[in-house]
Amino acid sequence: MRTIILLIFLLFFPLLLFAQPGEFLESLLLEQKASFGSSAYVVLVSAELIPEDSSPAEAALFLREQGWKKLDKNADDTIRLGEFSFMILKAFGWKGGIMYSVFPGPRYASRELTFQKIFRKREEPGRTLSGEEVLRYLGRVLEREE
Repeated sequence: MRTIILLIFLLFFPLLLFAQPGEFLESLLLEQKASFGSSAYVVLVSAELIPEDSSPAEAALFLREQGWKKLDKNADDTIRLGEFSFMILKAFGWKGGIMYSVFPGPRYASRELTFQKIFRKREEPGRTLSGEEVLRYLGRVLEREE
């Protein structure tokens, strides 16, 4: 019985989230450890790569289908700074510096975003992000895009 309730919740919860975009953003803000799917969703929607009515699971699937192998994670996994950085560079088509050009991946992507002043200081690429950090950093990216 518990499994059936959990299954129903998992099937209908995304519909409730995306019926109310403000509630989705609020729930992301409250995440102590931001999920990979939610982070991918806000980045990919902002980059206009997926429609707004997509789900975090669809956003994670989109990344997998694009062949962005270093971003092949489940939607429920937590996101790390390096993964988020790599996702930003790929989604927005930013070229990156010399080291990123030679070794494209999360480590040098996070260094590139530090250089671009998206991050205020150099941080460990393996550090997990909170939902608030995901939205703050994405806001800086969007300001730079304007």
